[in-house]
Amino acid sequence: MVLRALVKMKVDGWKSGYASVDNVLRHLQRKSGGYGTPSYAAVEWYAPILKAFCAYAGKDPDQLLSLPKKEIGSSSTPTWTRGSPMASARRR
Repeated sequence: MVLRALVKMKVDGWKSGYASVDNVLRHLQRKSGGYGTPSYAAVEWYAPILKAFCAYAGKDPDQLLSLPKKEIGSSSTPTWTRGSPMASARRR
């Protein structure tokens, strides 16, 4: 599941084909770098969640960030049912 998420989010090492994901990767690398070699575990933890959220929203990460604030706040609180991408994002 993690590998598919990394591919979907265009993650290759500490780089991504999406500018928004690239920013997150730089942040994670910077934050984990204070303890020696940067740990990739956080990337492997976030990727499936981000992939599931993008699938739920029907948009890629860059499209999500470019949404107007009105559109983001206009929807009701989502309910994630069993079997939905968000409900199973971190289940292994």
